[in-house]
Amino acid sequence: MNKKLDAIDIAILRILQLNATVPYKYIAEILNKSEATISARIKRLNDLKVIRSITAQLDPSWLGIDTIGSIHLEVESQSDEAMQQLRTVLNGIQGICSCTRISINVPIGLKVDIAVDHLKSFDGIKDTLASIPNVMVTRQYLELEKIILDKGFYF
Repeated sequence: MNKKLDAIDIAILRILQLNATVPYKYIAEILNKSEATISARIKRLNDLKVIRSITAQLDPSWLGIDTIGSIHLEVESQSDEAMQQLRTVLNGIQGICSCTRISINVPIGLKVDIAVDHLKSFDGIKDTLASIPNVMVTRQYLELEKIILDKGFYF
């Protein structure tokens, strides 16, 4: 673990990971510290980029999203230019939530996470990805049910 984090920092991060909107006053009470101390610690954690962002976990059904899944790709070219071009293309496709380089037995494997309104939209994104030069779609997975919601990191 990073030596710049002490027990108080870790306690703050654990609390924020469960609920990032909890008031500093509440955190201060739990940790028996002043609100000013908590505020300064959180600012420092943000400045160090330990906390990358504060986001809301949304319920996809309220947003008309009923199809969530992943598409695995194999990418032939490993050049920085080719990856930047691919990044630009993926960023321009509505419905793609994230893209992660994964370890598989090819030069580059990518997992593209998708959330869309309908299976037809998912298939459309798959077809778009398959049409990108030097990219081959290898697998697709549809999310059927979240067994465990994102619990954050264990540390």
